[in-house]
Amino acid sequence: MIRKREDIWKGTVNYYEKFADYVQVVKVKGNAVTSLSGKVEFMVVNAKSALPPAGVDFSVSFGK
Repeated sequence: MIRKREDIWKGTVNYYEKFADYVQVVKVKGNAVTSLSGKVEFMVVNAKSALPPAGVDFSVSFGK
């Protein structure tokens, strides 16, 4: 992660360049059959332009 002071935002911003891996450990108690779903939202910005925010829905199934 890169942490940088940005006057345009009047504060410090945190960002990643090129890629980032996010990991979440999920523990399922017992033999439950369940699923986890959510949405990852992101925005691409460079020195010349910014794309509007985008999102990707995901779903993962657990259990037997």
